[in-house]
Amino acid sequence: MCVTTSNSSRRASLQLTKLRWLVALTILAIQLFVISGVHAWVPPMTKDGRIDPDFESVHAMRKRLGISYNYTPSLLHPELCRYVTESECQHVEESLRRHAQTHIQHVANNRKLQQQMQQQMRRREQGQADYTQINADHNPNLGKIKVLVLMIQFPDHSGRNLISRDDVEALWKGEIANWFQVNSQGLYAIEPVVIDWVVTDKTEKEYANGQRGITIDLAQAMVPALDKLDNDPDWDWSSFDSDQDGFLDSVAMMHSGISAVVTPDPDCFGQEQNDRIWPHAWANTGNTWTNKDDSLRLNGYVVASVFDGICDDAVMLTPGLTW
Repeated sequence: MCVTTSNSSRRASLQLTKLRWLVALTILAIQLFVISGVHAWVPPMTKDGRIDPDFESVHAMRKRLGISYNYTPSLLHPELCRYVTESECQHVEESLRRHAQTHIQHVANNRKLQQQMQQQMRRREQGQADYTQINADHNPNLGKIKVLVLMIQFPDHSGRNLISRDDVEALWKGEIANWFQVNSQGLYAIEPVVIDWVVTDKTEKEYANGQRGITIDLAQAMVPALDKLDNDPDWDWSSFDSDQDGFLDSVAMMHSGISAVVTPDPDCFGQEQNDRIWPHAWANTGNTWTNKDDSLRLNGYVVASVFDGICDDAVMLTPGLTW
């Protein structure tokens, strides 16, 4: 069946469609104005920059058509409500007002956040400056510094085939020293002094203390080696305190256990992970050790196993560092 429509009906339909599009575009324009924060309106202009003489204002249009419009927008330009009802215009304005209030709150929150971030940045910069000063006060950051490397054997490891002092010294004077040299662009160098194996007073498990050795008590494991050096009449401590602040500049403890980092658990000697030593650094050992004349103390240190990698049933261990 064929249905025909009159020209007037088609025109009315086209006008209605056009009106719907105008309403949709107007609402879209209003939303864009709301989002952008620009609520002004610009009349249609001619090519030479003048207002289009054929332009009819919304007030003139409503008067001509006899349209009663009982809402006067306070935030939007009246022209933005040309193709919408009073309730729609009011709804958009209320939405705009809410957006404006939210935006003001966001601005305030952002300003507060920026102030907090600036305060944190200042504290961070101050902290970095303090750290730099502390580092400058305790350790040189240019030139050469001596590192005291203590090879500590736990008494329950007497049957282990330990890595020799020569291998450990080669590691420190080779790979480790080169790392400092490269990363400081040649401005900082270490001079490692490696002390051969000294048996400490407690077992690996005792010093691990179920906490993988990350306790201040682990520093006690170095006391027998430090006392042995202190009792050597030919030993000179002065070169290990370059800034003469009463603290050893740099101490590293290399122990005879398998690192707690290494899996499986337990290790090939049957030691559980929590009963082994996790490689770490400690900043302040308190009064753990002081030399005989009370002129030098142990402060911070680093600790790591002399073994690298996973041990197998044959206990094939390779020299290296598991940091």
